[in-house]
Amino acid sequence: MLKWFEYAGAKHLVSECVKVGGPLVNFFPLAYLRALAEEREWTGKPSCTQLLNGTRLAYLNILCDYADDPSGAVFKMIGMFGHSFIELEDDDLKCEMKVEVAGITGKLDCLELLADGTWGLTDHKTSGSYKVAMFLKGEEVEDWHYQSNFYRIGAERAGYHVTQMRIFNAVRDGKTSIARQRGIPDATYYIDVDFIDDEKITAYFGMKRDALLNHLDGFYISQKTVANMEDPEVRLGEVYKNAPTSCLGAECWNGRRCKGYCGVSEHCKAIGGNEFASSSRTKAPKKTKTPKPKGVSTTGKKDPELEGF
Repeated sequence: MLKWFEYAGAKHLVSECVKVGGPLVNFFPLAYLRALAEEREWTGKPSCTQLLNGTRLAYLNILCDYADDPSGAVFKMIGMFGHSFIELEDDDLKCEMKVEVAGITGKLDCLELLADGTWGLTDHKTSGSYKVAMFLKGEEVEDWHYQSNFYRIGAERAGYHVTQMRIFNAVRDGKTSIARQRGIPDATYYIDVDFIDDEKITAYFGMKRDALLNHLDGFYISQKTVANMEDPEVRLGEVYKNAPTSCLGAECWNGRRCKGYCGVSEHCKAIGGNEFASSSRTKAPKKTKTPKPKGVSTTGKKDPELEGF
């Protein structure tokens, strides 16, 4: 679970940062920090978005304390704030609809009634021009295709006849020279998504569900059988012992995610077996003094998609 916010070389407890007068109040709005601190509680049922991540990442996020950089999460928060307008709902517009398929949960963004009486599914995203260019060129962007089709299956099982799937994408670096060089001149794109056979989608998510639950079960068995599990070091050792293999290249952006965009990367390094990261032991949070703001940007990292991902 998210335990610390890490900024400018210092780690601060999330529980302290979300209070009035917290240690990061001069760098980030309180509402922003509180929104970042919200996590979906693990209920025993994985979500669609959870399973699109690597199994090791999903497993460690559930069982380990980790830190996140508020400045590095800015685009995620922009995406979340951008979803607020889709809360409007009517008979011809169904928004934020919860679905469940084979014990996997999800929440689709929008179903819109079409002129022929069927429904169109729209997923709202905020991504960089590189990924949009890949998608428009027909290159494999598996997570977008699989996620939309999962939501479609859930909607159809709820009684909606879906004949159209689209992604409405706000381009993070839209209208910039680098986006234009990639053939992405506009700031928004409304992109058709291909229909994929239901069996292929359910098989994929079923495989990812079973892998995650099996590794979690291994740890839960250890909780009951291993002595001194109340000792944090013993517990962490069992977490590592039962961990899945490292994420696939596509799941970790061929290593780019491991190098600054994964909150549990230190745990992953300690487990080993990750070709994209050197082995090291997870260290306790270091307490250092956060520098005073000097009127400069609080964004400490570049968007990986602007660096060629």
